[in-house]
Amino acid sequence: MTKNDRRVEFKVGDRVASLDSNEEGTITRLCSDKDIVYVRWDASKMQEMVETRTLRRANS
Repeated sequence: MTKNDRRVEFKVGDRVASLDSNEEGTITRLCSDKDIVYVRWDASKMQEMVETRTLRRANS
């Protein structure tokens, strides 16, 4: 298995952060497509559909 094959499995309630902006949020919903989740961002309180490859686990 190469590094690119390793995918983080997220579940509802996981704390995540954006790789782009470092903004943190909580996963509120999973999609049937495993590469997409819904995240409610802490700062804006907005829910957004996000690709999992742009997320990392939050440190908090």
